[in-house]
Amino acid sequence: MPNGTPFWGQRLCRRDRNLLVDAQQLNHAHHLGLHISAAKALTVVDRVVRGAHEHANARRIDVAHLGKIELNGLSGLLERQVDSIAQAIGVRDIDLAGYRRPVSFLREIVYGLRKEPYIAVERVDKYGKKCSKTPWMLKDNIASWTWRGYEGKPAVVDVYSDAQEVELFLNGKSLGRKAAGEAHGFTASFETCYEPGVLEAVNYQDGRETGRHLLCTAGEEVLLHVAADQKELRADGEDLCFLTMHLCDAKGTPDLYGKRRIHIEVEGAGTLAAFGNADPQSVESYDAPCWETYDGYALAAVRAGGEKGEISVTIWMEGQEEQRQKILIPVNEK
Repeated sequence: MPNGTPFWGQRLCRRDRNLLVDAQQLNHAHHLGLHISAAKALTVVDRVVRGAHEHANARRIDVAHLGKIELNGLSGLLERQVDSIAQAIGVRDIDLAGYRRPVSFLREIVYGLRKEPYIAVERVDKYGKKCSKTPWMLKDNIASWTWRGYEGKPAVVDVYSDAQEVELFLNGKSLGRKAAGEAHGFTASFETCYEPGVLEAVNYQDGRETGRHLLCTAGEEVLLHVAADQKELRADGEDLCFLTMHLCDAKGTPDLYGKRRIHIEVEGAGTLAAFGNADPQSVESYDAPCWETYDGYALAAVRAGGEKGEISVTIWMEGQEEQRQKILIPVNEK
């Protein structure tokens, strides 16, 4: 995720917005010990792939490219249980809430649809631990350079790039140049020690700079940013407004390492359809009005009722009740 990019611009397409509820119910069913047919499970995952790549504002690979690859890979999951599918989504191109993961940007680079490099950091708090891999899973990394408490600890940084060479800088100091491009799997890997600040990757083609990507460490103050994807809803009992909540600092830098419990209260002409995060192993209820962020994010779906009116949504972080945020969503006739 490029630093500062509006995260909600990468959500699922509007006609697939009910996917949040479907995917969460699918995952939750596993934790309840329920059996769901492979056909139904694959249908949900199919919608994840198609929906996430069809949204007009999404910075994603076209479904003709990524979708075909993803669905071919998912065919091997037909006979598996829901937990396998949920775990697969957790380290695939798109997470359970419909957000892009680093491997999605790698595919974008492979197909020539992105010329800038992309930085993906293996979770510093998991350094040295093996990540399960299959032909459809790459690794568990994220685009974040915020790892409080791990100063001086080793960190593995991958830079995805189609350029001949990539140079990585940490707080202005070069960590060296490495070959990238197709001959090297479009990936240059660096090992360093975590140091708060700015991590920046620079592409070089024939000795000429062709693009940059940077990650910044979030400040100590943790704030909650809330964004609604709809300004109004239809009174049809089905229309949805998605609310993205993410942790950031005072400058708006995303804080993916932070964890906070988020509360939501919905009143008026609508109801809370679902609330949750992208954690593929969560055992919390998606009907609950309180969830902890995962990789700094949480997502809620508010459903309009059948009558005109106004929906009042109040959101706050646990321990910071005085900083409640209220969002009013008009509900008009169909």
